Amino acid sequence: MTPRGMVGRPVAMRQARTWLTGLVVGAAFAVTGPASAATFETSFQLLQMTPSGVWDETGGLPFLFPPGTGYRYRAGANTYVGQWIPASVSRGSIGEALAEVYEDSVGRFPQGNEAVITDRRLTATEAARFTVLADLYRDGDVLVVAAGHPACAGLTIDQARRIANGTIARWSQVVRGAAVDRIAVRYLQMPGAEFPIPRLGTRFVGQRTSWRVDYARSGKGAPDGGVGEAAAGNQGVVAITTWSRLRATRPGSCVVPLDGVEPTNATIASLRYPGAFPVSCVVTRKVAGRDAVARGRIVVMRRAMRAKLLSEGRKALRSRGLLVVGDPVPPG
Repeated sequence: MTPRGMVGRPVAMRQARTWLTGLVVGAAFAVTGPASAATFETSFQLLQMTPSGVWDETGGLPFLFPPGTGYRYRAGANTYVGQWIPASVSRGSIGEALAEVYEDSVGRFPQGNEAVITDRRLTATEAARFTVLADLYRDGDVLVVAAGHPACAGLTIDQARRIANGTIARWSQVVRGAAVDRIAVRYLQMPGAEFPIPRLGTRFVGQRTSWRVDYARSGKGAPDGGVGEAAAGNQGVVAITTWSRLRATRPGSCVVPLDGVEPTNATIASLRYPGAFPVSCVVTRKVAGRDAVARGRIVVMRRAMRAKLLSEGRKALRSRGLLVVGDPVPPG
């Protein structure tokens, strides 16, 4: 597990911190109203924990609430008024984020003001603890090789993951007739980033201050995941990127089918392509809080965040070329 203070994001640490504007979870103070109904001055913050694999796409979603704007919400007879204090932090994996949020919700001083962005299906245990606040979009991990490469005929999802982490290091282990046998793994890494973007089953490994994403040791990062290098004809390269970043096959390259399924908008939107993944925002099923007033505040924050994600949030994701849930699937 990566340490809580770590921002496992594939950009410089200082850049990642700009999403986190504060961790004030203001106590609610009653200001007006009869005994059966009251108005509470407070602040709103649904701290978003985001796995590093989709930070670039979703890390800014809490900031759909402009700081400095006043909001008023009702929950039963009570009214809550205050400003949103947007906050977003990255975690190395979904499992880490979900475990942290669940522990916070069942502790001695339970907190319910947290949400998690997920980029995989929940396990049975996780699904029993969490519910989907907003289903957002679909994307997929893809492999790109030079045109004419024997891998253009397809690999299995297991082979693709083992190529990514380096346990398969030669093309002859998975296909016949490759012009270059040693596999040159390329993966997504933004300029100046401390870590690459973990995709295709890779994850953070290490301890204390020594961390890395377990891509093949000989692999290299590139802003396009290596697609340009493959398209230029390098027969040893396998580029690892996401469908939303690729959007269309580059001339001189091919996108590798996995388990006999080609990545397309349709196969990714339906999650039929083995490398496809769903992206959602989830919260604990139990509404945590020390008393009814605190729980009411969590209820209104979740309700407001869901509405924001399903409106402006989906619009922002759509502008990035993502396959937003509920939209018609484009051709291609």
